[in-house]
Amino acid sequence: YEVMTRNIPMVLAGSIRDDGPMPGVINDMQEAQRKMRKEVQG
Repeated sequence: YEVMTRNIPMVLAGSIRDDGPMPGVINDMQEAQRKMRKEVQG
């Protein structure tokens, strides 16, 4: 809730074991890691 109301960037990464893709979740772990690194650096 706080992340959404304060407009804080977030990266959601899925798991190989997830039953199906969820909206807004990155299923490619390498892509998710790249985006996470970018957000951490600012």
